[in-house]
Amino acid sequence: MSKFKRNTKVKELYKKLHNGKIKIVAGVRRCGKTYLLDTLFYEYVSEKDKLGKNSFTKIYLTGKHKKYKSEELFRSLLKTVVDSNPEIIFIDEVQEAENYHKVLKDFIYDYPNIDLYVTGSNSNTLSADIVESFKELADIVYLYPLTFKEIRAVKKTYSLLDYLKYGGLPTVVNTKSKDTEIDYIYKQIYQLDIVDRTIKENFLYLSKEDMDSIMSNLFSGSTPFSTVRVVDEMCKHYGFDKSQKAQLRREVKDYLDIVTKSFLFSPFDNESYGRKTPLEMIGLNKKYYCCDSGIAYEQCKVPNHKLTSALETAVFLHLKQNKIDSTGLLIIGEKNNVEGEIDFNYSGNHVQVAYSLTGDNFDREIGNLVAINDDCKKSLIYVEILTDTSRIDKSVNAVQAEVFLTSLLK
Repeated sequence: MSKFKRNTKVKELYKKLHNGKIKIVAGVRRCGKTYLLDTLFYEYVSEKDKLGKNSFTKIYLTGKHKKYKSEELFRSLLKTVVDSNPEIIFIDEVQEAENYHKVLKDFIYDYPNIDLYVTGSNSNTLSADIVESFKELADIVYLYPLTFKEIRAVKKTYSLLDYLKYGGLPTVVNTKSKDTEIDYIYKQIYQLDIVDRTIKENFLYLSKEDMDSIMSNLFSGSTPFSTVRVVDEMCKHYGFDKSQKAQLRREVKDYLDIVTKSFLFSPFDNESYGRKTPLEMIGLNKKYYCCDSGIAYEQCKVPNHKLTSALETAVFLHLKQNKIDSTGLLIIGEKNNVEGEIDFNYSGNHVQVAYSLTGDNFDREIGNLVAINDDCKKSLIYVEILTDTSRIDKSVNAVQAEVFLTSLLK
C-alpha cells in the first residue's frame, strides 16, 4: 500500500503549533484527515521537535475512547490525559463528544500550553459546523483528496485516465477494486452527511426526488447552477403559489448549504466580462465543483461529458492545492445573454478545459478565449486534440493536462 506524504499539509499544520487556537482538519469523508494527523503529522513533529513518547496523545472517540462521549466523561478523559504532560492532543471525530465545543473552549483557556488538533463530521455536525462552532478560537486546515501531482510523486505509473476515472481518495487509489470502493464511499457521504441531514431539516416542499434532481444537476451540468430556474421549474410542476415558492427557494438554498458543508462540493463564483450585469438578475448563480474527480466522473450522467467534467474538477483541485483562488468568467452580450464562458480566471490567466478539442467544440473553447480582448495569458488544458492544430489562435497556449496537473503554478 502506497504511503502519500502530503508534505504541504503537514507543514501547514506545523506552522500553527503554539498559536493558542484549536486546529481543525476539515474535509470530505475518507480524504485522509485522521491519517494526516495521527500518522504523518505525528511522525513529522516527533522527528523535528524530538518529542517524547507521551508528548503526543491521541483520542479516538469512535474507537478505543468511545465510552467517553458524555460531557462529564469527556472532561474526565482530558484531565487524565493532561496528567501525562502532553504537548499535543489529537482528537478524532470530536463531534461524538457531548458539548464538545464548550468542553474544548474551556480546555484551551485552562491549558493554553497544550495544542489541540481535531477532526470530525457526521449528519448532525458536519465539518463546517465544527469550524463555525469555534469561530475565532479555531484555525482551519482544509484537506482535499490527493491531487494527481501527489499521487504521481509516489505511484509513477498511475495514469491520468486512472485519476480522472477514480480520483484521489487514498483508499480508492490504493485498492484494486476501485469501482466498488468509490461507489461505497460516495454512498457513505451522500447517505450519512446529506440525506440524513436533510431528514432532520424536515423540508416542507423539497422532496427526495427534487434533491436527487439537484444533485444530478450539480454533477452533470456544464454551466452555473441557476437557483431561479430550478425553483421556477419546480413551482410550475407542483403548481405552487408565491408563498410556497418563497419557502421552496429557502429550502433549495439550505440543501445547497448542506451539500457544501459536507465538503462534497465547493461553490465557485463567476464574474462577468462585458456588460456589468448582476448575475442574479439573469438567473445565474454559482457553479459547484466536486471534491474529487473520480466521484465527479462516476456521478456525471451525461456520457460525453464525464471525462471533461472529471478533468475540470481535477484542474479546480490543482488550483486549490496551489492556493490559487479562481473564478469563472461569463461573457455577457448586449441583451444580457451569456455569449460565452471561461472555466477559470485567476491572476492574469484565462483557462479553458476540454478533454478533447474537436471541430464541434472548437468555437466554444478556443473562440471564447480569443473573444476576450485583454492582456491576460490564455490557455487550453486538454488531453487530446482531434482537429487541425493550425486552427488554434497564436494567442492561446495549448497545455497537455498531465503537464499542467503535475506542475507548480506559483
